[in-house]
Amino acid sequence: MHVGPRLLLRHGTDRVPGPRKLDITCCDTEPSILARNIVLFSFIIDHGDDLDSSSLWNMYYHLYLDGSDMECLSSQSKKLVASSEGLEAWKSSVYGSILPFSDEGTLDDIRSVWLKYAAASTEPDSAQRDAFQSHLKRSLADMALRFRSKENELPFVTTAMRSAAPILTAKQEDVVQEYKHFWKHGTTGFDAPSIPNPMIAASLSEQVALHHGTDPILGFHLATGYAPLAEASPLRPEYRHEKFKAVASAKAQFKAWLIACSALFKARRLVVRFASADVFAFCHTLQHQDSSAGWYRRQFDSRVLELNVEPGVPRVFDVIDTSNLADHVGTLNLLVSLIPLLAPQPWATLSTETLLKGSSSSDQEILDNLLCGHAPTVSLLLGVSPVEYWTNATAVSTLQEIMLGLSAFKTGPTQVHSRISWKHNGSLSGTHASIRVEIQPQELAAIVFQMYLKMFAHENPMAMLTLSGPGSSRYGPTSVFTHFHRGSLMALLKFLGKSTLVADIAEICMELDKMILADKTLVFSSQHAQERGSLFHVHNLFSPDWLRSAIRRSPSAGPFAAWSEIPEVVAVTLVIPRAEVSRLYSSSPEARLSAPTFMGSLRSSPTAASQWHNTFGDVHLNFGTVSTSGLATEDGFCVHVDQDKNGWSSNAPLIASFYVPAGALQAEPKSALIGLEVQVSPQSQAIYYPVLGPEMLVFQARLDETKHVFVTKYLPGQKRYPVYCAGPANSDTASGTPGISGQSRFMAESDSSGKITSIVGRLSQLPQQAEQLLKDKTVVKLRQASPFTVEFVFVDTHVALPMTFPVPVDSRNGRTRVARKSGYVEAVVPFGEPLSLPALTDFIYPSLAARDIISGLFPVTLNSAHLSLDRLPILDLSDKNSLGWLTSLTSAQFSPREAQAREVSQKRGVKSTSARLNFKESLFTIFMIASGLQGGQTGLFAIDHPDRGGIHMLLLVSAFRLDGAASSIVLDAAILPLTVSIITSGDVGDFLMTLRTLEICSITVDDDELVLWKRALPALAERGRSWSHKKSCEYVKSGKIPLSVEPGESVLCSCGVGRFPASFVGVPYWEQGAKHATRIAISPTFAVSFVEDVFDFDRIRSLSSNEDVPAKERCSNCRATEAKGTGGPLKKCSRCQTAKYCSAECQKKDWRVHRGECAPKLQ
Repeated sequence: MHVGPRLLLRHGTDRVPGPRKLDITCCDTEPSILARNIVLFSFIIDHGDDLDSSSLWNMYYHLYLDGSDMECLSSQSKKLVASSEGLEAWKSSVYGSILPFSDEGTLDDIRSVWLKYAAASTEPDSAQRDAFQSHLKRSLADMALRFRSKENELPFVTTAMRSAAPILTAKQEDVVQEYKHFWKHGTTGFDAPSIPNPMIAASLSEQVALHHGTDPILGFHLATGYAPLAEASPLRPEYRHEKFKAVASAKAQFKAWLIACSALFKARRLVVRFASADVFAFCHTLQHQDSSAGWYRRQFDSRVLELNVEPGVPRVFDVIDTSNLADHVGTLNLLVSLIPLLAPQPWATLSTETLLKGSSSSDQEILDNLLCGHAPTVSLLLGVSPVEYWTNATAVSTLQEIMLGLSAFKTGPTQVHSRISWKHNGSLSGTHASIRVEIQPQELAAIVFQMYLKMFAHENPMAMLTLSGPGSSRYGPTSVFTHFHRGSLMALLKFLGKSTLVADIAEICMELDKMILADKTLVFSSQHAQERGSLFHVHNLFSPDWLRSAIRRSPSAGPFAAWSEIPEVVAVTLVIPRAEVSRLYSSSPEARLSAPTFMGSLRSSPTAASQWHNTFGDVHLNFGTVSTSGLATEDGFCVHVDQDKNGWSSNAPLIASFYVPAGALQAEPKSALIGLEVQVSPQSQAIYYPVLGPEMLVFQARLDETKHVFVTKYLPGQKRYPVYCAGPANSDTASGTPGISGQSRFMAESDSSGKITSIVGRLSQLPQQAEQLLKDKTVVKLRQASPFTVEFVFVDTHVALPMTFPVPVDSRNGRTRVARKSGYVEAVVPFGEPLSLPALTDFIYPSLAARDIISGLFPVTLNSAHLSLDRLPILDLSDKNSLGWLTSLTSAQFSPREAQAREVSQKRGVKSTSARLNFKESLFTIFMIASGLQGGQTGLFAIDHPDRGGIHMLLLVSAFRLDGAASSIVLDAAILPLTVSIITSGDVGDFLMTLRTLEICSITVDDDELVLWKRALPALAERGRSWSHKKSCEYVKSGKIPLSVEPGESVLCSCGVGRFPASFVGVPYWEQGAKHATRIAISPTFAVSFVEDVFDFDRIRSLSSNEDVPAKERCSNCRATEAKGTGGPLKKCSRCQTAKYCSAECQKKDWRVHRGECAPKLQ
């Protein structure tokens, strides 16, 4: 049982002036999850400002309720049941316009759950309580087994420690005790109610157990319970009535969320839609732009998904959040299903999260593994890119992940939580065009073939041996479950046929089929040849000739041979007796917890002269009974499944249906065997071999056993084949994209390893001057203008034609091809490398100028999440000993590569040549000085370039705030660029004169770092923006963001100047400075693990072991905790007796900072 929906799709308008409106669609395959959430929303709608947050907390989270809460829940459930007698009744209710359903089936599913709530007993002593107690006890035992804990010992789930980030020194004991208390008593407080909560109990059965993450505190940012917060801080917990700090922290956030949600509902600014369906069924049906795309609602459900087709219902979305689905169904599958639903806008973002990590993968291989291929290659073909890959920068800390994983570092793979933001390539490059890349069919087929080998690596015996090794996780989805069947391959091919420019998708499929047939590495692949051919046909990719030629009309060829039209592919339905299924789960405790992957099979009879065996992975399953209409010899013969609503709890047989080639059924029309198997893997064999034997066969029947086997044109209840990727192709129907330099066209060149080696950008229809220069045989060279833009430079002239590629490229390793007569030029360039392409150095917090028909041009940040600064908790900086974690956090900005370069620069006493490293160094200094953990504490900073006129910007820190979503902190600050116009205006004279008398820290920068600061500032301003851009915005007039990076010129637009809360900073004459300053949000900036190593494990272990060392007990320069060489105690500054150092060298390096605070100690 999970807590929240797995798929959230948001369609909204927060770009126009005024309060934003949100339209959110929630999809989950489990109706009880949606039903529980709608109950909570209904309470908010009904009670508004009179909400009792404590009672709602109990009803939503606790396993047991008291009589009062139970009566309240029962009454609300009955109200929802009365309002949901039909879709029209729901629409006309108070909830209908705010909480609409996507279809009648979703309403039916959720109403059935509410009926259980309403019928639940309010008596503490009841059979329902006994059943719940039994299910709960079994859930705890299952958890102990699943996590391989000792008998009857509750395993601790480390997610709570992850939720407490960035406070790495949070008291684990409080979290551990709360966790044990919850699972023992079913509540988070002192009371011990005894009535089973129907919102949780009603969903449990012998087959459905409580999820190990049911503990309510796991869904909240717990740092507020352990961090020192200011007296007036938002979300400050009240500890008086709570047993645990973590619970107090969570409840404060829960209450704040209720208030915010109530305000949105009341203002009619929030609509939350619900769909109870499988994620792929839902997404492909949405793509189809019709009510149905021939998909079943989900596995173990016989109903066809038919969505409401009404005006105003979103079909494309600005934000798509996939929660943890990637770990369960595969990132590549999600992208193929969701990219067509992502709005073609620069702000649109698709978010994936992964927690699992393969046992043999380095961090840099994670992205390749998720995409089943070379990440830049696959991203280019899909038309989307992971933003963080190209920026190698994120405000999201993963330090807590490493700390949690250290204990398992020597024994196996660790879990690492990572988030990836995917954007259309046109959005990333700033072209805002959906450019499709041309590629030769043979080359694309070769790329897909290499992806195919990774998708189905589990069919390689050597890979299977690897999975069964000591580093594998017995129950982990990465090693037990596969994310792909041949239907996944078809969806990928259908998608690529639209996302790339290829002459004929059928040619690609035929080439791919030849490669697969010739492959010898995937031993089990040959058994899927029949399925592959049938699915090629079903999905209209191409129809192999043998599908038609194998069909016979002879009466002896089976009943369907008499059909007037025999399709190349038919559906087979197999009825499996329940006892054959039940034995799978009763053989051992491990078997009961496992979820085997089933496959359909078609094999020769034991006595056949030629033995053959075909398997089919795209199988639909359901519990129920079968009925038929028509005769098996007639075209209209149909099978109907009467679904047993009790599903796994019933005694109904299992119904398996899948498509097979018609000719394959006629090879032995009576004696061939139709079966259901468990997919072979080391793990499945270990669990099921004693029951099923070496063939892993659950059940099989002869084709002529008419009680068990049925052959129809379509699957039961269907009137068509399922439709994959029916969304429209990218908007550009041709590869040519007009621009100021001419017509752009992009072609990909690849090698035999399945990687694109070069992108060829052709610029044609050139300006007349350029065409003449070509005829005059002027030499053309390449020049990098930005990560994405390469210029064709006509040597010895002023002509330079820019061409913007869909992804970063490296012109240093490129070459030109010039067609002087035809009048075009080509740049043949490889992908840029995130760590080596100079143009990516300051591509750290990029902002783009986007255009909207309503609000005009405005900035869009690519990798900077927006924050509501005024609602984030404020740290109390007075107790330095409680802030040691802040040093560890900000030190983690430096990857091992950067840390080494930093150390070299410090030893040489020179500034690094890397602008990115220097930028992080400046951030580290700002965080340390502003917090008082190093140097003299001050919130005033000057960005100073001595060789370019001195101080260019003033930074004034107002507060340190917790950013729980990023597991980090954020500086709430003001930036005042000292432009020529501001200085000469005379408006800030008194303010600047006063600053001379205050303690201010100078941050010395060079040319490159100053430019980086200016490029980052628009994103830092947008992160905390609570105001709307004006129609007169300078970004609109100039079309540039930032406005300029030149000394003395404006960087930011003026729309946000002076927009500060009262008492933002306590500086004299601040009102003068505020008129020209803009509020910004500054976070520590971390490297990205799938680009480079982000942590030195030995160093992190050292940091971990010293977490409780007070801040002043570290070297003020390098943070060491003991003297260099001797290992003895740190030496005190002889003058102030406060600062401490590990060596004379460190004291000398720190003197420039320390001298501003060093004062003789009074005796």
